[in-house]
Amino acid sequence: MHKALRQYLDQFVKLNDEEFQTMSSLCKSTRINKNEHLIKEGQYAKKLFFIHTGFVRYYQNVDGEETTRDFIFSPVMLTAYESWITFNPSDVSIQALIDCKMLVWNREGIMSLYNEYPSINKLGRILAEQAFINLNQHYRRLLKDDAMARYKDLLLKEPDILKLAPLQQIASFLNVTPQHLSRIRKSLSESE
Repeated sequence: MHKALRQYLDQFVKLNDEEFQTMSSLCKSTRINKNEHLIKEGQYAKKLFFIHTGFVRYYQNVDGEETTRDFIFSPVMLTAYESWITFNPSDVSIQALIDCKMLVWNREGIMSLYNEYPSINKLGRILAEQAFINLNQHYRRLLKDDAMARYKDLLLKEPDILKLAPLQQIASFLNVTPQHLSRIRKSLSESE
C-alpha cells in the first residue's frame, strides 16, 4: 500500500526518502466496510485518508434529504477539507460505497509534518487545491450543462458508477429526480 501511496503523491510533489518515510511512519493501515462512514456531518475532520482501494461519496443533509456532492474513486487522498482547514464541524459526511482499504493519519501528525517539512506542507496545499478545483468543476457543470450532458460526463469519467452507486445517489449528484434520471437513461438506451 505504501508503494501505491508514493506513486499517488509523486503526481503532486516528489518527496525525498526521509520525508516519505517520516510521513509513512505516522499512518495506520485499516479497512472500512461498505456503507460505513469515514466522517459524519457535524464531526471534526481529525483524520486524513489515503484510499488505496475503494469508492466513497461525499454527501450532506439538505432539508432532511441526503444530497450527494461527489463520488471519489481510489487511489485518492481525502478528508472533509473545509473542516480540516478551519477545524469547524464538517458539513459533509464521507461514506464508503464499497469495502475500502486505506492508510489513515491523525490531524496532529500531519500538522507537525507541515511545520517540519516544507515539501509536505506544499503537498497538503496542492491536495486541498485539487479538492477545491474538483468541487468547482462540478458546480460549474451544474450551472452550465443540462442533465443529459452531466450524466454522459459522469459515465465517461466513471464508467463503473452504475454498478457501484444506487441510482438515487447518482440522481442527487446530478441534481435531478430519480424519475428524470430514468428518462435520461431510457433516452440514451433508445438512441444507441
